[in-house]
Amino acid sequence: MKKITLTLILALALFSCEKENVTPTTQTTQPTTTLDCDCDRVVSSSSFNLPGGVSYGYWSTVNDCTNQTVNGQWSSSNGETRPVVGTCK
Repeated sequence: MKKITLTLILALALFSCEKENVTPTTQTTQPTTTLDCDCDRVVSSSSFNLPGGVSYGYWSTVNDCTNQTVNGQWSSSNGETRPVVGTCK
């Protein structure tokens, strides 16, 4: 009698469960950005003022495609202006 009761309880437990319908969720994707491989992005820039109104300084750039870093200097006596961080050089 115990075996029949346990079998009935087990059968009721298995067949009384309902299947839950799972709906797939859509993932939002980030927009892809196209890298400009011809752009050496200015990441740092410094400026020093000399007597006589002459300014000079140093700059660093990085190419986002190659990760190549370039360092250089600029001078207002050569007609150059201080590079702006975030722009292409």
